[in-house]
Amino acid sequence: MAAIGPAIVIACVLDLNNYGYAKKKGLTSSMLLAVSMDNIIAITIASILVKLMIPAKTTSTMLIMVGIPHS
Repeated sequence: MAAIGPAIVIACVLDLNNYGYAKKKGLTSSMLLAVSMDNIIAITIASILVKLMIPAKTTSTMLIMVGIPHS
């Protein structure tokens, strides 16, 4: 699972909107909403999986050594 690059998709969708494609039905708005929801779901699932895979007693030093960002 991977998040969609919003910078590329949003630029392309806005170009389609400027050219007049699907303006009447609001398809470009739906596409932007779908991209946003896809990113939210992908990031949420990835965060949950990382939290489940890392034991609670893991120290910040161990996380840094493995290369996982910590909060």
